[in-house]
Amino acid sequence: MLSLFFDANAIWFTVPALLGTLLFSIKLLLMLVLGDDAGVDVDAGHGGLGVGSEFISVQAFLALLMGFGWGGLGALKGFGWGLGASIGMGVVGAVIMMAIMVITMRSMRSLSSSGNIALDALQGKTGDVTVAIPASGKGQGEVRLIVGDRERICYATTDGHDLPSRSRVRVARVNADNTVTVEPV
Repeated sequence: MLSLFFDANAIWFTVPALLGTLLFSIKLLLMLVLGDDAGVDVDAGHGGLGVGSEFISVQAFLALLMGFGWGGLGALKGFGWGLGASIGMGVVGAVIMMAIMVITMRSMRSLSSSGNIALDALQGKTGDVTVAIPASGKGQGEVRLIVGDRERICYATTDGHDLPSRSRVRVARVNADNTVTVEPV
């Protein structure tokens, strides 16, 4: 049984296949347990590199090892091909595995989105007072606004009289200190 994996030619495919699979499994387990921000990846960069950053990563290198090893071993032992053809099949397997990894990484990155809403988007929006807003110049309260399908809680002031909780208000302006000035509706 071991001769299937470790004879003269098979060892050239078995070592990358087993090493890539083992390290990929460990990396995947660490990501699942510790999260992606655990510092277990050595990406070449983020954002500005485009496609290149997806090709140059630990996952991509391990996928390359797995694809080359298992593809070449399958061709050598499964199909009985010669060493040259098996190396060719290993390269094809490596390219396929890297392509799968790049597609997977792009898909995962497209799932993330920013939760930030520009304060300028709040101008003219209506909402509810959640913490009473004192009269002009006497402090701040809070308002809950819905922008698109997102809820935003903001500190708020008013130029008029006190606004009690549950009052319906409209944003009159956005202030430089990241608060909003509201008026009753």
